[in-house]
Amino acid sequence: MKNGSVISGLLKRVNLTEWKRFLTEQKRFLSLTEWKRLLSLTEWKRFLLKNKNAVLAAAIAAAMLGVLVFSAVNYRSATVAFPAPEPDPIYTLPPASGANNTDAVAPRLPGGQVRPTALPSTPTPAPTEPPAMNEILLTADVFTDGRVIAKENSYQTKDVAAFFSVTLEDRNAITGRRLMYYIVDIYVRDIESLRCGLADDTPGLSSSVASIKRLAERNGAIAAISGDYTARQKDAYVVRNGVTLRTAEDPKRDVAVLCRDGRLLTLEVGSFTQADILALDPWHVWNFGPALLGEDGRSKEVFNSNVAARNTRAAIGYFEPGHYCFVLISGLQKSEGLTLRHLSQFMEALGCAAAYNLDGGHTAQLYWDGQVLSATRNPRNIHDIIYLTG
Repeated sequence: MKNGSVISGLLKRVNLTEWKRFLTEQKRFLSLTEWKRLLSLTEWKRFLLKNKNAVLAAAIAAAMLGVLVFSAVNYRSATVAFPAPEPDPIYTLPPASGANNTDAVAPRLPGGQVRPTALPSTPTPAPTEPPAMNEILLTADVFTDGRVIAKENSYQTKDVAAFFSVTLEDRNAITGRRLMYYIVDIYVRDIESLRCGLADDTPGLSSSVASIKRLAERNGAIAAISGDYTARQKDAYVVRNGVTLRTAEDPKRDVAVLCRDGRLLTLEVGSFTQADILALDPWHVWNFGPALLGEDGRSKEVFNSNVAARNTRAAIGYFEPGHYCFVLISGLQKSEGLTLRHLSQFMEALGCAAAYNLDGGHTAQLYWDGQVLSATRNPRNIHDIIYLTG
């Protein structure tokens, strides 16, 4: 049978007029059995077998046509292809062998760098004079050309940038235990973008408290972390946003000094005086502690603190002038928290050059994109926050 006959035969079998005539002649409803017969593939099989050569030729022709169309589409796609967007770069602490990180959302870093998990075996000698913030950050690729780019886990402008993450590890590399932690990676061109807020807006220090959400929203914070509860520290030297709020001739704790040139230094109790702090031109001075890393950026074993046991932790980390991080370690739900020794190792693994422990336990909280992150369902009202503003 010729190809034309094959096509005519196919059309005849699907012609609705023929079906209508057949059904009209029946003058009754067809039984289920008859419907099955009408829909049977037997007749189709018989037709195809009888005309298999012609059908095969038609199938080959259709396949060749398909190849030509596919090639044309691919050629067009290749010549008018749009570049794929670059993926969000990430970093995270490496899990121990056998760790399950399927629930992890890794912290984000610009430029595709992977944060080292340990210091190099041969440390690079530190410069004799710290570089100015602008010398480091003017070429940083985390800032925009003036646009505000706000996403679920990042916020970038021409002057500040922040990258948020939450990670859940079934077996953390440092502790060997289940661990949940939150990190906000922060970049600023101007140190005044990293500020502190108090529950009481009036000058001085009072015992007033408020929720972290209220404090953050009142100050227009992009991200915030609970501070050092300085109102309780009567023997502390306190500086907030460049203003000295309290003096102390004999401080009883390690302090962290955020200098106006962008450096963050931790000073151990007994090793400094008020005059030493003033000479650093402080923007903030925090008084909870302890200092978590040595002067060489290495983790420590001994701390000036009586809160060394495993607990929920809050900390601020420093990488270089203009680059910092907020860290919240959950310890009351889904994980075991960290001891000070483990927190010290954790901050070293992040690559921090300096790190400082803030008030922990039920006080430890983080604010990001309107959400409060805490280890408890009813987080404590707090006295102060450290926050990033645009």
